[in-house]
Amino acid sequence: MTDIIKSALGYTFMILSLNVAVVAFILNAGGLN
Repeated sequence: MTDIIKSALGYTFMILSLNVAVVAFILNAGGLN
């Protein structure tokens, strides 16, 4: 059970990190920086 929770948290963190990177890339490409 603990391993499932750890993998779920790791997966969620990875997805959030990807979303942040995509948003930052879009803002930079949009010339808002």
